[in-house]
Amino acid sequence: MAYIVSGAGDTAWNGTYNSAGTANGFPYFQIDSFHLLFNNGVGDWLLSDSLANADEGSCQYSFRTSNTTPVGVSGTDWEEGLGSSPPPSVALAGGGTSHLGYMFLGC
Repeated sequence: MAYIVSGAGDTAWNGTYNSAGTANGFPYFQIDSFHLLFNNGVGDWLLSDSLANADEGSCQYSFRTSNTTPVGVSGTDWEEGLGSSPPPSVALAGGGTSHLGYMFLGC
């Protein structure tokens, strides 16, 4: 499984994030060792440079959700933290969606 991140103001975060293992009880994804997409275990999907940066204050972008995946309902689900505006959209690679509900929480 992989996710495509697109539209981020900080374009280094855009790209295809491939499955890389498990963290905080959820699968996590990465482009490389400095661009990670993961769940912090308390309802936030984060784009961050380290799995240790698991709070909203130290991530580039965040998405608070009840989803088990980082795919949002609209293009406004993700919010910027340390990353530049605009925040990205995240889609399941190969198409399709997987979402159960969402709410906003900034980094």
